[in-house]
Amino acid sequence: MKAIILDAPGGVEKLSYTDLEIPKINTAEVLIHVKTMSINLVDVKSRKSKGI
Repeated sequence: MKAIILDAPGGVEKLSYTDLEIPKINTAEVLIHVKTMSINLVDVKSRKSKGI
């Protein structure tokens, strides 16, 4: 599966796009297939320590 990982504290340059194994789930869990995602401006500013 594709994932965006935050490797270390810092700005958006610390985000990396990578492949991960699909996690194993048990009978009390669900696995959700996500088709799209977004990062909003507030998240970008907080990663850059600019405040809201």
